[in-house]
Amino acid sequence: MKYIEKLNKQILNTQKMIDSTNELLIKNNSDTMLVFMLQQDEGLLKTLKQVRTKETLSFLKNNVSTSEQLLQKIYMVVPFEINPIDVAQKLGILVMKNSLLNDSEAGKCYINDEIVIEYKPQFTHNRERFSVAHELGHVVKHMAHANNTHYEDSTELLYARNDYIDSLNPIEKEADEFAGNILVPKQKILELLHSLEGSEQISTKLLCDIFKVSEGALYHTLSSYRMSQNLKIKKEYSWV
Repeated sequence: MKYIEKLNKQILNTQKMIDSTNELLIKNNSDTMLVFMLQQDEGLLKTLKQVRTKETLSFLKNNVSTSEQLLQKIYMVVPFEINPIDVAQKLGILVMKNSLLNDSEAGKCYINDEIVIEYKPQFTHNRERFSVAHELGHVVKHMAHANNTHYEDSTELLYARNDYIDSLNPIEKEADEFAGNILVPKQKILELLHSLEGSEQISTKLLCDIFKVSEGALYHTLSSYRMSQNLKIKKEYSWV
């Protein structure tokens, strides 16, 4: 992670130099020295992004197999509300909200010098967070281990299974599970349950509010943790 952090800073600084040079060129576009400097910096930026991509994929392949491992690498203390965009950016992944995605697209991830996650604006913040976390799941679980470096997810499929219906596609199911586990860390669920006294319960509705996830995401995540029948969790799903 330290090398990725170093590359992130180098890329940021190089981009700042490029922006500064472009500003100077607006005033004097015939300055050959500025043009040369710009070309050099743009070449350096491209190389740095390619190096970071290789380093990130290698890091994920060799050090991260679960969402819990990833969160431990990213945070000194894991918070209750995880920002999946923040997690992706710390890994050197570019995250972009793209309203021009096709009507059927909810999100996608691919490599173009750098690793890119694009997601479509949604009606709720929770849906957008899930989209990013799902694509992050593809990067960690699939992109880092396979030659296939392009994954697309349709709005119809991604959100049709964002309730109690599970995905039948094993790759998508794995990305779903990873997304849920990132957004609802097992460690934080256990902390909440251990804080309850006697017959006290915490509702699924409150858990959705705490972790900023949908009922479906919480339902599947609790199932993956084998906590669906935990007596300290009061089931208040809309379909119950």
